[in-house]
Amino acid sequence: MEYEDDDKSRLHRSTKPSLNPRSIIYLTLVILGGIIVLMVIYSELQPTQTIDKMELWNSCNGTQLRGANILQRHTYFEIDGPSSELRPIGPGIIGPPYTQNDIDRLSALGANYVVVSHAGLFTETFPYTLDQSIQDNLDNTLDMIAEADMFATISLRTGPGRSESAFIGSEISSGLDLNYNDMCVYNRTSYYNDIF
Repeated sequence: MEYEDDDKSRLHRSTKPSLNPRSIIYLTLVILGGIIVLMVIYSELQPTQTIDKMELWNSCNGTQLRGANILQRHTYFEIDGPSSELRPIGPGIIGPPYTQNDIDRLSALGANYVVVSHAGLFTETFPYTLDQSIQDNLDNTLDMIAEADMFATISLRTGPGRSESAFIGSEISSGLDLNYNDMCVYNRTSYYNDIF
C-alpha cells in the first residue's frame, strides 16, 4: 500500500502546472493586449468632443488659432509673363500653386487655421458670370485644408468691378491695359450702369 500512495503522490506532483518565465511573459502579453483592445473600444464609444468654433476667436482663453495667409490670385501675361513651370506664380490661371503636402506641412508645424486670399468667383468685368475654373481651384484648396484638419476663412480679392490691380500697386499696373485696372466697384455710377 505504501507503494501505491507514493505513486499517487508522484502522479499528483507531476500534474501540477508549472509557471516558467516564458509562460509568465506570454500570459502578461495576452493580458496587456486585451487591455489595449478594451481601451480602443472604450475610446471609440466615447462621444467626440465638439469644438465651439466661436470660442476659437475668444482671445480671453489665449491664442486658439494659429496659421497663415495664403495667396491665390489671377495670373496675367503682362504682369507674370508667359505661362510656364518656371514662372514664379506658377503655370496656371491661379497662382501660386499649393499641394496637399504644402498644407500638411503647415498643419504639422502646429497651424490649425488658414486665411485663403483668393480670386473672386465671378468675372471682374461685365456680365459678371461665375468663373468655374476659379471656383474649382477654391474648392480644391478648401478640400486640402479640410484634409489637413484645419479651419479656413476665405477672403475674396477680386470680383465684379474689382481687378487684381487693387493689390499689385499702381507702379506695376500703370502701364497695363485698362481691363487690368478695373476699379469701377469704387465708382458707384460706373458699377451700377454695368449692372442696370
